[in-house]
Amino acid sequence: MNEFSIQVPALRERREDLEWFIPYFLNVSNAELSRKVLGFHQDVLDIFYDYDWPGNLRELKNVIRRAVLLSKSEIAGLECIPPELAAKTYMMVETPVLLSEQRDDSEKQMIIQTLQKVRFNKSKAAQVLGIDRKTLYNKLSKYGLK
Repeated sequence: MNEFSIQVPALRERREDLEWFIPYFLNVSNAELSRKVLGFHQDVLDIFYDYDWPGNLRELKNVIRRAVLLSKSEIAGLECIPPELAAKTYMMVETPVLLSEQRDDSEKQMIIQTLQKVRFNKSKAAQVLGIDRKTLYNKLSKYGLK
């Protein structure tokens, strides 16, 4: 079955593809979350094109999904993307920052905002976040949320 393999370069090596993936993931996220975000502020797009995307398309998809979820207007701004992307000096951090702490803070904020958007319906929140209810309950407990 494995007669040939296909080599797909990393997203950081094909930044021109972002012009296709950004609107695609924006449309998918709008449909899944029942939102109407039309695009991104130019500052956000600049960051998208400068960022190396170590998580490739999965990371891009998650960042866009988060932006659509958190956006309060039709154009998603810097406040809607993770802080580590929004800080234009993400590659030149002077003080040590624990990645786990950053992830936990972002995850907690996303859970809180999702719960608010779905009127604290935990089943719906778990669905929107792409996790099962038990995982959501574990995370609520971990972050001291009820």
